[in-house]
Amino acid sequence: MQENLVKTVDPQTWAIYPAALDSIAKVVASKGGDVEPKALVADTDREWHSYAQKIGSTTIIHVNGPIFYNLLYFGTNLKILTCDFQEALADKTCKQIILHFNTPGGVITGIAEFARMVYEARSKKKIIGYAQGMCASAGFWIFAACGICVADPTALLGSIGVVFRFEDNSEAMENRGYKQYVITSKQSPLKNISPADPKGEKAYQGLADELAAEFIDSVALYRNVTAAAVESDFGQGFIMTGEKAVKADMVDDTGTMAELLEGTLFINTLKGEAMTKETDQAAAGKKTEPAASTGNEETSETQTNVDPKADGGKIAEEISGIKVQNEKMIGMMGKVLEKNETLEAENKELKEKNETLEAENEELGEQPDEEDTPKANGFSDGVERGW
Repeated sequence: MQENLVKTVDPQTWAIYPAALDSIAKVVASKGGDVEPKALVADTDREWHSYAQKIGSTTIIHVNGPIFYNLLYFGTNLKILTCDFQEALADKTCKQIILHFNTPGGVITGIAEFARMVYEARSKKKIIGYAQGMCASAGFWIFAACGICVADPTALLGSIGVVFRFEDNSEAMENRGYKQYVITSKQSPLKNISPADPKGEKAYQGLADELAAEFIDSVALYRNVTAAAVESDFGQGFIMTGEKAVKADMVDDTGTMAELLEGTLFINTLKGEAMTKETDQAAAGKKTEPAASTGNEETSETQTNVDPKADGGKIAEEISGIKVQNEKMIGMMGKVLEKNETLEAENKELKEKNETLEAENEELGEQPDEEDTPKANGFSDGVERGW
């Protein structure tokens, strides 16, 4: 019955683009039929729908429509999505996973856990997030966890935040003759508080802020930026196009799915575990050294073969490279200092040994020579030794 859908959708906490939530509410209001979700079991021989497709050594997993934890009627079911992702990780013939997003977001249940799974998988396989159409809210939470984040130039990304949705139908119910009585334990005055009440509004606002802070902190970790940068630069709850998202550091680059599959997309800034570029991509960004001068010809200026797409993130890439080099130098300096301390300790020990030997030599030098020492029996030293 329709009531089943209402029970599944209505009580959820949402990380979703607000306009999409209204659309879901209309679908729920119009959906009929007594349909119950299937039991979901993590089994590779499952019979239910999969969101994954295999192209060569690449597995593409589609995240389309609103994201739900249990609902199977439309959108993306998070449990199935998790199974698809785990199977792709276990597939030895799969070299890279592309999560293909076209979603306004969804319920917050399970999103943080799955995003963390994606983030931790970056050390095992190449994980790419591709945003096409819309990648908002809960969808962006997962998208940000990918090792490489690419967006279609016209894709809409962001809507970072948490939404509580309430409807006050008390007047309509009263007009129809319905009355509702709610009794709450005295020990729990906020258990059934209404958001229309100032205390209730404050309580729900605090809860939304707390969940949003977790959302922002996660995105900051995955994108290797500060939480303050996410709050100020990532749309402040609104959405932005792919090109603008690149400038805000929400996305690494813009491009197409075909470029990702062909390996021709030049990624100008890579976050997280610093995935390496392909050899031909790296070569495209290097300077060509001028030919050695013979003294007879003019020295030509160094030529640069840089993909135009890389210009926007060139400074960020150089800064990232400098940070890596600095960390390496600091590590090397630490090792040198440790070696110096070891050598100083060894030198000190050798010096003490030398001083001991010198003292012993001085002591030996002060003893009388045996040839000058008179013998008690009257024989010379030579006779005693049998000379």
